[in-house]
Amino acid sequence: MMRSQVGRFALGLFTVSLALPAAAMSPEEAAAFARQLGRPLPSYIQMQRPPPSADRPQLMYAPGGAPLPLYLNRHGGHYECAGFDEDSAQNHSSVVCNNSGGGSGDIGGFSGSDTQWNNMRDCVADLYSRFNVYVTDLEPTSGQYVEAVVGGSPEQAGMPWGVGGVAPYFCDVIPTAIVYAFADVYGNDMQGVCETVAQEISHAFGLDHEFMCEDPMTYLSGCGDKSFQDVAASCGEYEPRECSCGGTTQNSVQMMFELLGPSDGTTPPPPPDDREDPEVTLLSPDDGTTLQADSTITIEAMAVDDIGLSIVELQWDYSDESMFCPGEGGSWSCTKTGTRYAWSIQVGEGARTFRVHVRDVAGKEAVTEDRTIWLSADGAPRPDDNEPPNVSIASPITGARLPANANLIVVASIADDSGIARAELVWPYNDGAFPCPVEMDGITCTVDNNTYTWELTVGEGERSFSVRAVDLVGNTVESEQVTIDLVDGAELPEDDGNDTIDTPRELSCGDSIDVSVQDADWYVIDAPEGNRVTVAIDGEAASGIDLVATTGPLQSDVVTDGDEAVSYWASGDESVGVLPGRADLGSYTLTVECTEPADDEPAAPFACGQVGVGGAAWLGLLGLLRLRRRR
Repeated sequence: MMRSQVGRFALGLFTVSLALPAAAMSPEEAAAFARQLGRPLPSYIQMQRPPPSADRPQLMYAPGGAPLPLYLNRHGGHYECAGFDEDSAQNHSSVVCNNSGGGSGDIGGFSGSDTQWNNMRDCVADLYSRFNVYVTDLEPTSGQYVEAVVGGSPEQAGMPWGVGGVAPYFCDVIPTAIVYAFADVYGNDMQGVCETVAQEISHAFGLDHEFMCEDPMTYLSGCGDKSFQDVAASCGEYEPRECSCGGTTQNSVQMMFELLGPSDGTTPPPPPDDREDPEVTLLSPDDGTTLQADSTITIEAMAVDDIGLSIVELQWDYSDESMFCPGEGGSWSCTKTGTRYAWSIQVGEGARTFRVHVRDVAGKEAVTEDRTIWLSADGAPRPDDNEPPNVSIASPITGARLPANANLIVVASIADDSGIARAELVWPYNDGAFPCPVEMDGITCTVDNNTYTWELTVGEGERSFSVRAVDLVGNTVESEQVTIDLVDGAELPEDDGNDTIDTPRELSCGDSIDVSVQDADWYVIDAPEGNRVTVAIDGEAASGIDLVATTGPLQSDVVTDGDEAVSYWASGDESVGVLPGRADLGSYTLTVECTEPADDEPAAPFACGQVGVGGAAWLGLLGLLRLRRRR
């Protein structure tokens, strides 16, 4: 594969024996082909040309000088795009940049055992033993170092399935590079993880891929354990090609001798004498404090350790975000002054829960207690709201067959008595959580009263998803998961227009309708005030349906009447929802009956009914009430 332009990500993957050159596919096409094979497949992702080397950090470790640390990070972490500003100390990584020049990635830690980690670390140290570097799994507290994040999966960094590792590659040494070896995709193959770590670190030194099975810089397999070879080898993946940075061959050993120098036998520095756990204290604001909404607030903490801290982060539950200090993001920044850390955060309205977490260079950790503050527009205290929001996915529903490689529309009804602070579509296929409202490449979401509508571009195959909502005081709920099948050539169901509580179909007393199940159906009944209204369902789909009766947006105050009906006293504010459990249930018949109240019956709605719980017990039917059907 020709790579004449410098400035690319170099991706190291599981090696597979294929006759197809990697250049023939885009990363997305390669990922799809790898799924068909059941094996990972190599690919490249091209970056724009990096800035001149004079504008990037320069290597401070010349041959004959102090060895360059190679830090193997087993904990993972949060990494932010900062353009081409590779900075291992600040967790700035160009690998997680998106097409818009922003982006971030939360990479999981190493999930194997201590023994597996130690064997892998010693393997990497052995591969680099002849060069002027040293391998450590304790993060340096100062100076330049290359960081290899060993753990997690490629999707966490925005890479396609099948990518085993990735590194920035500028045809030059990047002394503060962050490279990745996604250990989760290797299972228990620690030799494979070790060789991927070595390949990605060496990409940060400007080394290309080699068409030589015995060297870690190769995609080839089947020749046993690899080591850097002191021979002139052709560059290439599955066939020889020109080297990306000039020439036709590469000698990995001589290149690293020239760049880094040979080892002089000096042993790595001993691990620090870490006798104390780190300490961290939240200074302000106090738990329960009311602050001004839609303003910039300050959170302060103090953190100390006997040997040095590698991570100080504010964990902000509202956005599930880690705010590292020192550092900055789209709506926050943090500065360090001695042992004090101060975050400035642009906030909205409602409850916010947070804590500060620290880790020292030896891996010892500490975390503060949780604190929750209330952000009020008018200074009013936090309301007494102990109930989470009500969430109902209107469409699609489980079992739906929908067009593949097209736009998918997900509709949900969400409501709460104190207000909704955040709603998001949870999409496990690529670890996504898409907020609403939002407008970005491949996904949009709009809010209309209680109706939330996501539109996203999807591929082919089975997908599962749910909707999660948080109210202003921090109560959280997540809907049951819906599973659909995206099939090439499938047709969209007809939109009947009544699938949310905001768009009910109007019915009258005495109506009877037949409905084919395809999504949720909402109805409002035109009945005389004070009448007892009974809505019943029958038919083949009845056993797989939930009935919901409400007196407002997803709030209810109803009396149940049997297993297949809901009934209430009409006041003009009621709606009834029919929520199918699956799309393949068939059809149901819905009937509406209205009766005038007898003299001894109430002529207005009431808020309690007799519900059997063991013996009879009177319960207030407040909040959403559902008749759970057999599924």
